[in-house]
Amino acid sequence: MSGRRQQHRERPERRERKGTTGVSHVAVAVHSIERARPFFETVLGLPFLRQEDVPTEGVRVAFFDGGGCLIELLEPLHEDSSVARFLQRRGEGIHHVAFETAGLEEAMQHVEAHLPGALLSREPRPAAGGARAAFLHPKKTFGALIELYDSPPGGAGAGGPGPGPGGEDAR
Repeated sequence: MSGRRQQHRERPERRERKGTTGVSHVAVAVHSIERARPFFETVLGLPFLRQEDVPTEGVRVAFFDGGGCLIELLEPLHEDSSVARFLQRRGEGIHHVAFETAGLEEAMQHVEAHLPGALLSREPRPAAGGARAAFLHPKKTFGALIELYDSPPGGAGAGGPGPGPGGEDAR
């Protein structure tokens, strides 16, 4: 491995941050988890962690260990879910990037204080695995749908990142 590449892999010490503590996961919208899974598992070699349906958000989610950052696949359960609308408009691809928080409400307050109107909802949403999430509108975040993610009490990052905003199509 070259020296340059080695430097890239080294991570700076974590400092106390306002808002977020690091990247939790990257979510990819797909038409079929069954079809996409071999690419992530076999071609990329990412260990499959688990899969679950999140009916309140209209999605099925699957998680892979991306080595410090989870990869989450999102498959719509029905045609009127926000992920189905995303796929119809944009096709398969990156849906959102999620950032872990030390406290979701505090992170939401921090965002609102520095970027008023960016939150899609004033209340946290239930997410997969007992987690909670809040989303920031792409029009306020340079075109990227950003999720603020709060692990379930006592849970690890693999507890299940949220599937994306349901009911409201942010793009």
